[in-house]
Amino acid sequence: CRRLLPHAPTPVPTSSPTCPPATFTDACLPLPYIESITPSSGRDTGGFVVRVDGFNLEDGAVKCIFGSEEVSGTFVSDTQVTCVAPSVVLSSERESVDFLITIDEEGTFNSVPFEYFGLCPSTAC
Repeated sequence: CRRLLPHAPTPVPTSSPTCPPATFTDACLPLPYIESITPSSGRDTGGFVVRVDGFNLEDGAVKCIFGSEEVSGTFVSDTQVTCVAPSVVLSSERESVDFLITIDEEGTFNSVPFEYFGLCPSTAC
C-alpha cells in the first residue's frame, strides 16, 4: 500500500521521471513532502532540534539541508524526521534559507523557508 499526499498539489510527482504522474507502484513512489518544520527559525549558533512533519518519509539515510549546509537527520516515522540545525555565518542580522530533506539521496517535492537570526547585532559582536 502506498501513501498518497493529502495536501500536495496534483498531479503528485513520483521518484522516477519514467513514472506517469500519480502512478504509485514499487518502482514509482511518491516523493517525500514537507508539510512543516518546527521551529521555523533559530539562532545562527545552531545546535537545536528541528522537527520535520510531512508525508511519504521513509527510513533511510536522512539528510537535512539548510541552504548550503547539510547535516544528518533521524527517521522517526513515515510522517516525521528530526535533525540538529547547523551553525551558520550570517551576512546580515536575519537570513532566510531554503530547507529541504533527502532520503537515500532522493530529494523532496518541496522546500520550506527557515530563518536564522544572530545572537546579537553584528555591530555589537
